[in-house]
This record gives sequence, C-alpha cells and structure tokens, in this order.
Amino acid sequence: MINRIAAKFTFVAATQDWHPPAHVSFASSHPGKKPYELMRIRGLEQVLWPDHCVQGSRGAEFHRELDVRNLLFIIRKGTNPKMDSYSTFLENDHRTSTGLSGFSGNWA
Repeated sequence: MINRIAAKFTFVAATQDWHPPAHVSFASSHPGKKPYELMRIRGLEQVLWPDHCVQGSRGAEFHRELDVRNLLFIIRKGTNPKMDSYSTFLENDHRTSTGLSGFSGNWA
C-alpha cells in the first residue's frame, strides 16, 4: 500500500533507525536494566529498548517490498550513540536537528 501512495508524489522521503552498537537506548548498554524500563539520561527520560536497528544489520534494513527507487532522501535516525531520536525533525533533546527541516530542493 505505501508503494501505491508514494507513487502519487513527486518527492518521497523515508526515515530509518540506524543505531550504532551499544546505543544509549539499548537496555543491554545499562547493566542490570531491562527492556521497557525508564531512566534519565543526560536529563532526559529514556525508554530502554531491546537492541534493534543496528547499523548495517538486517534489522536496520527497509522492508524488502518497499520500493526505494523513488526516494529523494533518507533520514537516518538514532545515529548519535549518546542520544535517542523519535522525531524525523529533532533528536530527543528537542534542539538537535536531523537535517530534514533544512532540506530544500529544486521543487520546480
């Protein structure tokens, strides 16, 4: 279904979780902590997740049926090992840009 929707647009972007190993959001990076526990990291509340979407791993790949030929760009999120990222626009500190807001292309 997403391929049919995307085909209706001239410009299509995608996001991709792309965490380095031992990312701060991984419960495995915090001895004694379990997935889905909450903790404060650098003053921010953080859900601890199971290891996922590790850079270059199969788990970080797009779904095999996603047609990526029409993607104008991909925003890779969660690349900072010390900060999580849920938004396509800002990292979890709500100050650090992912780069999407600054994107400008030739829309004509």
